[in-house]
Amino acid sequence: EAVVSSQSTGLLNVPDNFLDLFGLYKNLTQGQYNDIFTHYDTDCDGYLSGDEVMELVADMMRKVEFDLSVAELQKLSERVTRVMDLNSDGKLSKGELAELFFTESQLSSFSRPTSSS
Repeated sequence: EAVVSSQSTGLLNVPDNFLDLFGLYKNLTQGQYNDIFTHYDTDCDGYLSGDEVMELVADMMRKVEFDLSVAELQKLSERVTRVMDLNSDGKLSKGELAELFFTESQLSSFSRPTSSS
């Protein structure tokens, strides 16, 4: 079984780990966070879902040098979506995903659109 490690999953044809541009995601500005979200929102619908979430999670795991099989990556991506998807619409809005990148005190200073379905 294939293992996700230092190579891109190829799901979104992303050649390099885009998250490398942002260090370990600490002290991101809102603009940097918006860039991350936009990068992974390849269908430009304003949400991350399916392969978009999987590519983001794969990059996050590679960033911390944690190897996962494709099956494990898929399960983890589904779990991230389930946990972060506050309105249970099966996709992650920019506001929902922000919960993964920022502490509660940092979140209070960001404009987070409310999720509605």
